[in-house]
Amino acid sequence: MILSETVVITGAGAGIGQALALGFVGAGAHVVAISRGAEGLERTKQLCVGSGSIDCQLLDVGDANRLQELFARVVRERNVDVVINNAAVYPRCTLSDMAVEQWASGVATNLNGVAYSCRAAVRTLPADRAAIIVNVGSFAHRGPEPGSTLYCATKAAVEAFTRALAVELASAHSKLIVNHWVPGMFRTRMGAASGDDPRLAYDRLTAVLRLSRAGPGGRTFLGDSEWQPPRSLRSRVRSLLLGHRS
Repeated sequence: MILSETVVITGAGAGIGQALALGFVGAGAHVVAISRGAEGLERTKQLCVGSGSIDCQLLDVGDANRLQELFARVVRERNVDVVINNAAVYPRCTLSDMAVEQWASGVATNLNGVAYSCRAAVRTLPADRAAIIVNVGSFAHRGPEPGSTLYCATKAAVEAFTRALAVELASAHSKLIVNHWVPGMFRTRMGAASGDDPRLAYDRLTAVLRLSRAGPGGRTFLGDSEWQPPRSLRSRVRSLLLGHRS
């Protein structure tokens, strides 16, 4: 699959974000790789091989103003096709042991970072062009483990936030599409040793992007297919009328 697209990826210095950057560059896309870790970004840049290109940006997604400035600059130079909000932390610490500062920092990355990136995208990307925003989530909150309060709370919030933003975009007649992606378990620092090879994330996401282009926004994808929880008749009728998933 050869791409001539511009893809913005947060959390691109390690794990799934790094794997996605490698996949897109290898397929010919221009990747704007965002991370707050200089060493990780440099490693991502060194690993990227292919006909695409990479622009590494050292930036904390909790900084709304800098994100806005970056998106404005990129949009002036290129058409942005995909935004992947992947940056996240998983401190694995019980609530009683967690410092207030650590909680605030985690929320700033996992939830605020997604919201600020979406805000920057909505403010700068043309509303009449069907770019896709993918918010990377997790189903960890559906089966919590000890020491996961921060991660579960913020990832559950990302799912709800994505659906709400999709409603806002639809009501404003924007062609921007925002969806929620649960990639699965991978062998990363945040994942598990028994997880899948992170390189599989690119193939799963490109399948999701193909489905997302058909609309509507607000959907949740698990791996490489749409996840459809049980829904009431009222919810289904509302979706048909408004053109989004509720």
